[in-house]
Amino acid sequence: CADDLTCACFDGFKGSRCETDCGCNGHGTCSSPSRPSLVRPPSSALSETCTCDMGYEFVEGLGCQPQCQCPQPAVQRCLRPGVCSLPPGQCQNGQEVGGVCECWAGFRGRRCHLRSRPGVEWRLSHLGQFNPVGINIA
Repeated sequence: CADDLTCACFDGFKGSRCETDCGCNGHGTCSSPSRPSLVRPPSSALSETCTCDMGYEFVEGLGCQPQCQCPQPAVQRCLRPGVCSLPPGQCQNGQEVGGVCECWAGFRGRRCHLRSRPGVEWRLSHLGQFNPVGINIA
């Protein structure tokens, strides 16, 4: 907020001092109740509304959640829009952490099932970072 108490709020917050969380879970913006693109029904117990970002949908009590069509919804979860976690036991040459496979040195691929070429750093697409030794420490 500026010295004159004028505030520019981050997405998902509103109010004169940005004190109101609209419940978007970091993936949407506050909406006025008169907008036709509401994702929360007008009869909702919560008075604030949220318009979710593309690829996300509003889930009561959880805010904006990623949308997925996971083939095994009983054992898979949606990690980000259109990307499901691996079913348990699918990680071949690595360690499963949070539904993704973190590959050991010398392996790559979604299930760590492919051998890496010597001397090449493979990008771990699920983390968006380079991992020259095969273990990510976050």
